[in-house]
Amino acid sequence: MAKSDHLLAILWMLQSGKKVTAQYISEQLEINIRTVYRYIDTLSASGVPIVAEAGHHGGYSLLTQFIEAPLFFDAEEQQSLYHAALFAEEAGYYGNTALNRAIKKIKQHALKPSTSAPLLDVIPDQPEMSSRAEILLREIDQAIRSRTTIHIQYCRANNEDVQSRDINPFRLTYWKHAWYVTAFCQLREEIRHFKINRINCFKLLSNQFDIPDDFDVQSSFMTDLLPNPRETQGELILSGDTSTIDSICQHWYFKHCLIEQNQNRAVFMIETSVLDEQVPSLLIAYGTSIQVVSPVEIKSKIIDRLHELIASHQ
Repeated sequence: MAKSDHLLAILWMLQSGKKVTAQYISEQLEINIRTVYRYIDTLSASGVPIVAEAGHHGGYSLLTQFIEAPLFFDAEEQQSLYHAALFAEEAGYYGNTALNRAIKKIKQHALKPSTSAPLLDVIPDQPEMSSRAEILLREIDQAIRSRTTIHIQYCRANNEDVQSRDINPFRLTYWKHAWYVTAFCQLREEIRHFKINRINCFKLLSNQFDIPDDFDVQSSFMTDLLPNPRETQGELILSGDTSTIDSICQHWYFKHCLIEQNQNRAVFMIETSVLDEQVPSLLIAYGTSIQVVSPVEIKSKIIDRLHELIASHQ
């Protein structure tokens, strides 16, 4: 391990907030204890405020005022961070002000002049986030960090009825161009996912909560969206040109239902309710490039949806 790596590793150990001994550092990094002393002196000489305490309970620690430690990234890592920041900015990240500061720092102090210009473009495909939504996301983010219950007024989809809910927010999730807060709903007594743009009112309460140790936000969020094996399933067989079949099989929902695929044919097992209510509308978008082989009833449902569309535009 290079000297700079050893210095950085020691710095991270000191940032834990606990006292660490030279013996402990020596064992963790597998270096001579005298080398540890030299590295400590090097860090101190560079301006890192290291406090050394002698005695049985002594050790090294940092002054509490010293919060920010330097990070060392190679050129490729710096460029990757810059690109990731561009993606986050265009995706509608709610910490945009701080993100812009970070991008500016990376460009000014990290990237070389020859690589400071972006080597890729991220073209936004959604409206800019409103100031109200950004403020709301920041407040929910703070509630999650402080483990504080919040009261919301929530409007369900296609329903003007606004409901009052007290929720324990666990995590914010960005999925398919929309923000959600995954939370324990005290009214329903279960974990629910609330779309941010349907929250009409927000109030921070005084109640505190703990997030369960076994909580997995990604599993929880996707479980409610993906096929439920306990529900009644129906077979869907499609045929079409190779590129269209590939596209359907890579769809975020269909790919989890895929049973068999060849060059011009795909077989899916889909929940009956989804097959009847949602699949016909999804398949309309693929036009004449696919055909429904089975079940025949889906063809009739697609025709019915098309008639509804025609009637609504006449």
